[in-house]
Amino acid sequence: MMSRLRHGLFAALLVGTPMFAALPAAAQAVSKGVGIPLEQARRIARGPAAIAQVNAARSAAKTPAERTKVAQMAAFVYANSGQYAAAAQQLETIGAGPRMLAPYYYRAGQYDKAIELAKRAGGPDMQVVVAQSYLKKGDKRGAAGVYQQLIRSSGPRMEWLDNLASLQFSFDKAAYLSTVRQMIKIDPSPARYKALLFNLKQQNMSDQARLIMYQLMRQTGNLTEPADVQEMSKLAIIGGQPGVALLALQDAQKANVVSPSDPMTAKLVQASSQRSAAAVAAVPHLPATPAGRMEAGNALFGSNQYPAAAQAYAQVAASNAPIADQARVLKGIAQVRAGDSNGGRATFDSVAKGSAFYDVAQLWSLYASTHKG
Repeated sequence: MMSRLRHGLFAALLVGTPMFAALPAAAQAVSKGVGIPLEQARRIARGPAAIAQVNAARSAAKTPAERTKVAQMAAFVYANSGQYAAAAQQLETIGAGPRMLAPYYYRAGQYDKAIELAKRAGGPDMQVVVAQSYLKKGDKRGAAGVYQQLIRSSGPRMEWLDNLASLQFSFDKAAYLSTVRQMIKIDPSPARYKALLFNLKQQNMSDQARLIMYQLMRQTGNLTEPADVQEMSKLAIIGGQPGVALLALQDAQKANVVSPSDPMTAKLVQASSQRSAAAVAAVPHLPATPAGRMEAGNALFGSNQYPAAAQAYAQVAASNAPIADQARVLKGIAQVRAGDSNGGRATFDSVAKGSAFYDVAQLWSLYASTHKG
């Protein structure tokens, strides 16, 4: 799941000073009967004792300016005490507008009123109030629709995209992936890929496609769990790519992700090492068939001979063999590894929609577009 929806906006919208700077300040000084208890209320800030001081000031207030200051302080104390509806009601008595009131009604749990006020106020910050109110009402699709409109009208911001993706993940995986792609274009950091790849890992896919996903985890610095390293290595060995398994295991050992003393890791290292050496030695003797060229590409890739691997995979991709799409993605990865990100992206984009490798190819294409070789 993506990171939790962010609510920092509401703390910013709830003005945190007793005079509520967004309201016009009263020009006249107040009497001691009003000023002293208001100062006490400001110092106490919350709870029954502060409210009692506000009530004492209210009893002494004679002028409109004094009543305005009392209402402002009352709103401050009620908000600090968690009584947001009472705070909003105090502000309403002195003419506060919908922009100020909407966040208070949101915090009070009066979401329909928060939505109505926020829509009246308008603006991106108020649209976020509307979206979050829909979410609190259990309407994830409604909340997502507001964020989509907000992004269309005001441009993408990472926080909005993050919230939208968190919503979409529960009901529209295709839209979720599209939104995360937007986020990665803005921030192609390993952490951003981690969220995407974690969720992709939960989906059903063939062993070959899953191995390509693990390749992207390794490429983006997200192959950081021992179980993932071992699963990738097993898939690679079974899938005829022992050199890929060995490279992943060696990297993981250097990064202290797996320990050489771990029995399973030791077995995988031994198996991948023996098989990768044999695979490289066999390359000159392999037949010039799609299966033979695929085996050659795998051996060359696993020994870091990426340009030669790409050439071998290209011959398979040009055939009508059932493994042609797999070869296209592997060719693209070899191109990226060789420093040709543009070529790799073109290769990934050549995988047809509907292919079992389309989703992982598109993710690799996204990576290639943000990491130029």
